[in-house]
Amino acid sequence: MKTDPNPSNNQETLKSIKEKFTSKLQEILYEKLTVENIETFADTALDNIINLTADILSYYDDTEILNKNPNLELKDQEDDAYTQLGLPKISNILDRIEEKKKEIDR
Repeated sequence: MKTDPNPSNNQETLKSIKEKFTSKLQEILYEKLTVENIETFADTALDNIINLTADILSYYDDTEILNKNPNLELKDQEDDAYTQLGLPKISNILDRIEEKKKEIDR
């Protein structure tokens, strides 16, 4: 049986989880580029996306809020979890980070 990875908060709903992860993704994607972070901006964004995806997969694996399809490969499970949360495809997010990195490198 799936369990909530946050047992103290059994009142979570799909809507609240969508809001939580949408907010986290927006923080990553709309991080302001500054003189202080220009050298690490893209790498930090990539690391943060990896961590966000791990958090999302935790919900996908361990709760009944998201409907896990165990027949999918890991990459497809990631895409499925993002889709259920109303988030852009991971490939689109990574493309956006790569575009920003290219802008920085010019």
